[in-house]
Amino acid sequence: KELGLSLNSLKGEVPPDLQMLANLEILELGANRLTGSIPPELGQLTSLKELDLSDNELSGQIPPELGMLANLEILDLRDNRLTGRIPPKLGQLVHLKELDLSDNQLSGEVPAELNGLSNLETVDLGGNELDGLVGGTPAR
Repeated sequence: KELGLSLNSLKGEVPPDLQMLANLEILELGANRLTGSIPPELGQLTSLKELDLSDNELSGQIPPELGMLANLEILDLRDNRLTGRIPPKLGQLVHLKELDLSDNQLSGEVPAELNGLSNLETVDLGGNELDGLVGGTPAR
């Protein structure tokens, strides 16, 4: 149910084969040296409640498939090299309580779909090049 490998020196890419851990509820890979993009296959981990890929060297865009993680409560992708726009499909994460996408290279408008996430308690989008509002609060 839980795979906690944070605060190690793991290198390389996040393995797409993690999708085979169907009952996984917590995936913590923060504070490593992981590179490459976030595998879209992680969107198949439908039991996932927490996804922590923070403090790595991940690049590319946030896969819209993460919006299929219907039970997700915590999404922490801060301190990476992620680029592009925030996928509007993240607005489907109705159980999301914490969203941290800070200190990346994200750009564009904050998707209006995020305003419908009524369970959000903490949102940090700082350290990006974003425009727009989240719950009436400026993104920057």
